[in-house]
Amino acid sequence: MVLLELKNELDPRGIDALSMSRSELALKSESLYTDLDAIEPAVTECETDMVVDQLLAIDNHPLIEWVTPNPSFD
Repeated sequence: MVLLELKNELDPRGIDALSMSRSELALKSESLYTDLDAIEPAVTECETDMVVDQLLAIDNHPLIEWVTPNPSFD
C-alpha cells in the first residue's frame, strides 16, 4: 500500500518514475540520473580531460547509494 501511495504522490507532480503491477515493481531507467550520465557527453565528444576530471570527482563513491541489489546478483 505504501508504494501505491508513493506513486499517487509522484504522479500529480509529473514524476513518472515507478513501473508497478501486482507482481512487479521497477524504477524506470529514464527517471534515474547517475554520474555516468554526466560523463557520457564528454566521452561522446572525446573530451578526455573532462572525462578524467569527472571520474576523479566520482572517486570511489557508489554510483547509486542506499540500494541493496537482489541477492541473485551477488
